[in-house]
Amino acid sequence: MNKPPISKMRRRGWSWIAAPVALAAAGAMYGPLFGSGQTAHEVAPLQSAPQGANWFNTLPPTGSGGTASEGTHVGPTRTVAEIQQALLVKGSLRGVDLPPWGSVRGQPLKPNRTLRDRFDFYLLAMGEASLAELSKLLRAHAEQDLGPDLATGIYAIWERYLQLQAYTFVRVANPADIGSMQAALQEHQQVRQQLLGAAWAKAFYGEDEAQLAGDIDRIMSGGELNKPDPDQALFSPPQGMDPQALHEQRVARFGKDKADRLKELDDAEAEWMRRVEAVRGQVHTLKQAAHLSTLQRNQAISNLMDSAFPDAVEKMRASGLVGL
Repeated sequence: MNKPPISKMRRRGWSWIAAPVALAAAGAMYGPLFGSGQTAHEVAPLQSAPQGANWFNTLPPTGSGGTASEGTHVGPTRTVAEIQQALLVKGSLRGVDLPPWGSVRGQPLKPNRTLRDRFDFYLLAMGEASLAELSKLLRAHAEQDLGPDLATGIYAIWERYLQLQAYTFVRVANPADIGSMQAALQEHQQVRQQLLGAAWAKAFYGEDEAQLAGDIDRIMSGGELNKPDPDQALFSPPQGMDPQALHEQRVARFGKDKADRLKELDDAEAEWMRRVEAVRGQVHTLKQAAHLSTLQRNQAISNLMDSAFPDAVEKMRASGLVGL
């Protein structure tokens, strides 16, 4: 069966919004610049990279040789073979082509864009495996494919990349304020260069940054943005789209095998969210139950989570979505 390319799969969570004005369209295309924080026209001097309140908040200090804790709520870290089986055979990454490393065994490691795709591939499985497990799997794959020397260099870049994911940006790109978009882009460039180094930052993000800078220039000159990838709607369809019509369009564009695989992913995601929403409602009810003591309430919620998500990895993934 033909496998969906990871570069497409990675887009599934992006926010693409049909907006009436060009600036709003820019906001939809460049979601990473539209985070929490304050809007400003000047970028303050870069401080040490803080670790935000997100799922990367267990990152260790730079150079520690590790990445995350051993997966809280998941038990002992699994072996490489067990992780591989859980993610690539039974899990959400099954049937997906691994992106290339962008390097060749026996040759020097050179900055390249495809390595970022490879990193993102592993991060798609956050929740099904701990960050420590994903790091272990990545290193094992790199050693197997490229040898220990290149694997060591790639792992060092991986640790820096994780620190970048954990960084809490201050500047926010406001679609109604072109100055804020420039400031946000400048901050992102500055942080990326500090954490990754200039060469790797350019390799990983240079194309994206150039596109956004070009779009900003066109907007300031009264022009229009480049049109978004027409395939995007087939990976992140708008709510309410007829499933049969979507499937037919995917078959026409990608072929039946890939269309069927995408439908499997959509169905699995929808079923997962139904389970999560059902439990979220029950947790809310328990939190509002005045007749329960704090101890009784916590125990009832724990029992509910154990019953609804008997698999430890699923429970860990669901806990954040439920709000625990």
